[in-house]
Amino acid sequence: MNKLAEKFFYEKDENRDLYNKVITNNDRKSLPILEEKFFNYLFKIYLTSYINKSITYTALNFKKKYNLLNLRELPILNISDEDFNEEKINNIPDISLDYVEEICNIYDNFDFRQIISDEKLLSAIDMLSNRQKKILYMYYVQEKEEWEIAVQLNITRQSVNKTRNRAISRIKFQLGRD
Repeated sequence: MNKLAEKFFYEKDENRDLYNKVITNNDRKSLPILEEKFFNYLFKIYLTSYINKSITYTALNFKKKYNLLNLRELPILNISDEDFNEEKINNIPDISLDYVEEICNIYDNFDFRQIISDEKLLSAIDMLSNRQKKILYMYYVQEKEEWEIAVQLNITRQSVNKTRNRAISRIKFQLGRD
């Protein structure tokens, strides 16, 4: 505590002057001010110490968990292959295909006749615009969410929703007319 008091007095001349007023002049009005400044100084020191310790211990715990995970999951493909003098990971061919994307690209110009057998429904769908057909196809056949369709077609989600609802209304109208 003596070191803290010394640092408190040497930090600012104002603190030393207040201390001298209280001790030498026996000024009782300055004592609460001096105590408040000292307690504020202590709080700042303790808070800084607490934050420092929290960061240190959190970093240590993070490092422990990281090391534990690395010991559990050894990178076995980064081990050198003695026969070829290179890492095993370099021997694996990199053929990265997104099969879902490949399948979806095959059916980009999909004809609704392949999945719908009702002639009335097909004629109602044929009356729709290409955009409406595409949105219906993506929503119902590919089972994409509205936001995914919006991103893919570079339009807003609201536009996708309105276009889809308008297309459904037109189909209902056409089916009700027949």
